[in-house]
Amino acid sequence: MDVLKSFEDEKNLVLEKLDLLYESIQSLHYEGKMSLQKNIRVIYGIVQHLKPILVNHTNLDEEVIFPFAGKHIPILEPMINFLKAERNEFNAQLESFEVLINEFNHGTDNSTNYMLLEKLCDKGTYLVCIVRNHMQAEIEGVYNVLDQRLNLFEKKALFEKILQCECAINYIHRHNEVTQ
Repeated sequence: MDVLKSFEDEKNLVLEKLDLLYESIQSLHYEGKMSLQKNIRVIYGIVQHLKPILVNHTNLDEEVIFPFAGKHIPILEPMINFLKAERNEFNAQLESFEVLINEFNHGTDNSTNYMLLEKLCDKGTYLVCIVRNHMQAEIEGVYNVLDQRLNLFEKKALFEKILQCECAINYIHRHNEVTQ
């Protein structure tokens, strides 16, 4: 089904951005003062690019895909509940990471900045890991199951629901912007 396959492009984009985020965090940690501001700008830019992708994806899941999956394949409910809880955790971590970036940008004391730098690197690394883990669980635990268990009629119904959802329009629009 095209919609489920289109998540592959989104996954690849997010993984690419997560790799870049991880590399930038490592650079921030090891390159020192010379590249400090450049690395912070890169990290901030990546986070700002990832946020709308994650928000649109979350909305699509919560408004369309998860309810549809729960109705048509009830055995997925525990996995869906787990993914929702995990998503709350990474949203909180993302917000905390942004706060640390802002604190770091406005810090003036070198000893305070060093402690913030360590926290920023640790939090960023954790954020990359939790998002990667979440994506893998979502793909294997929900999307692949939908692809395997839904019949053609149900897949068509899911596709139509996705196309009717405003968050899907945002997703498709953003997806087209990114792939062009």
